[in-house]
Amino acid sequence: MYQRIIFDELKTHLLKPQITVITGMRRVGKSTALKYLLSQVNHQNKTYIDLEKIENRILFSENSFTTIESGLKSFGLDLSKPCVIAIDEIQLVPASVSIVKYFYDTYGIKVLIDRFKFVLPEKSFFRKFGREKAYFRNVSTYISGIFDF
Repeated sequence: MYQRIIFDELKTHLLKPQITVITGMRRVGKSTALKYLLSQVNHQNKTYIDLEKIENRILFSENSFTTIESGLKSFGLDLSKPCVIAIDEIQLVPASVSIVKYFYDTYGIKVLIDRFKFVLPEKSFFRKFGREKAYFRNVSTYISGIFDF
């Protein structure tokens, strides 16, 4: 793995109670950054969820928070303890913003999100969800191309 300068800055986000959104063009290392951050969490109550996998997309498309909660528990998460969830390709399930907000509000879960900037201009994906957008303010980090450093 190429050690990016921004990784040290991203590690400070793990200490913040906010939801961290990582944006950038395709193939600049957003998913790698998510996995790196998750590896820096000093407990095992964490998981990486890739919404390109159809079974994860189906889970996050459920109409019941109880069903989604059971699905998260099947990943080995104990929602009664501090936990971290890294969600990759969140734009594939538009309702996932409300799901993230619910679990953040209800359980205080730390969430790391990868968002594809080319398809979704800065914050536009979250703006369309009304008041939920406040949860994503000032926590966005942009990863530029590897030669932009």
